[in-house]
Amino acid sequence: MAAGTVRALVIAGGGALSALALAGCAQIQGLSATQLQVIGPVRVALTVCASGSVGCPEGSSNSGQKALAGNLGQVLVGFRIPEAAVPPAGFTSTNGVAVFAPSPTYTAELERLAPAGAGRKWAGYISSTQSYAAPPSPQAFTVQPEFGLGRGADGTPFTTPFPYRAVVGARLVQNSLTPERPVVCGATLAAGADAGWCVDSPAGALVDLVLPTRDLGVRGGGPVSVQAGGLATVPFTLAYSGTASPLVDVQLTAATTAPGGSALPGVGQLIPASNSATTVQVAVGVPAGAAPGDYDVTLAAALAGGQTRTGTATLRVTAPPAAGGGGGQAGGGGPAGGGGATVARPRIRVILPSRLSFRQARRAGIRVLVGSTRVANVRVELFQTTARRPKAARRIRLKSPGPTLVVLRSSVLRPGPYRVLITGEGFRIPRRGVLRVR
Repeated sequence: MAAGTVRALVIAGGGALSALALAGCAQIQGLSATQLQVIGPVRVALTVCASGSVGCPEGSSNSGQKALAGNLGQVLVGFRIPEAAVPPAGFTSTNGVAVFAPSPTYTAELERLAPAGAGRKWAGYISSTQSYAAPPSPQAFTVQPEFGLGRGADGTPFTTPFPYRAVVGARLVQNSLTPERPVVCGATLAAGADAGWCVDSPAGALVDLVLPTRDLGVRGGGPVSVQAGGLATVPFTLAYSGTASPLVDVQLTAATTAPGGSALPGVGQLIPASNSATTVQVAVGVPAGAAPGDYDVTLAAALAGGQTRTGTATLRVTAPPAAGGGGGQAGGGGPAGGGGATVARPRIRVILPSRLSFRQARRAGIRVLVGSTRVANVRVELFQTTARRPKAARRIRLKSPGPTLVVLRSSVLRPGPYRVLITGEGFRIPRRGVLRVR
């Protein structure tokens, strides 16, 4: 070996899966990625072995030499990942020996020598100082850092897929070569420098691997205005990136910060289509005594495993009209009452789900949200085609201002138009929707 050439592999502890640090002579033995929790972070698993140790033939690294014992050193690990990915603040080898911290200088050197390109970035890490346990014991380490799927500020989901690539290198630690010094690479990725190699895994093997991913985002908007004592419809967009999957079975809930207010989504559950954007209407009732001002409306989309995405919209509450003023959506019908007195008909607002499939309607029912200017007892019926008998019916008591939720269920629903009829004292209000095939 020529003078000044460093070819020592340094490992803490002996035996299989020991943590190692290299001043050269390292090879990537395994690289793979999986997505956790359906729409969770991406875990990249990287196994590196010491060239020349058991199960790790020498000659496949940039240094082209096998590892030697007797030195201290640090491992360098770099990941090329999507620009939107969120690197971890650090990680530890699976056997708990080597601790890796972010290295801005290693990140910068990788970018200098192998620019990540549009939509990509490097994330470089350096290990704690390690000592080598000599062969013939197997010498390798495995790390499994997790990268978050960054979303847009407006709730836009991470865009599938997740391309990735890993490199590994090492450097010597001794005397003036302190573990705190910046990482300095050579003229190329394959060149030795700083008493080691910045990339000892083959520098030519920088072709991305690709992992298909799934992610959700909830986008709110606004402001949407409503008078105190009224019912507002606040639109949200549920955006999904990835291939449709029954694993992405989303449960929707809503809330508002308006004092005394209530909020319900028009759809309670859905499985989004591949790479889709679905509008979800949230009905928000505001008490008559609510103070004018801006309030939040939040829509939460949750999976069974606990992964949740939320979005927020603005609800602007204004003062109610002066006495004698009008407003709202009126129901039909005639007067009712006795002894010369009349009972004012409530003004009714009905919200039906959009883009609802007949299979989903059969499984979970059709959610009907009703707002009312006063408390009232009503009958809600569901019809299809020209049939005179309803496929489902319920009697409910409307809250004021609502929304009041009624779920109409029938196992014989078919694709096509349907109508909902709400009948109360002195009024009959029909609304129509369509059950789609998808």
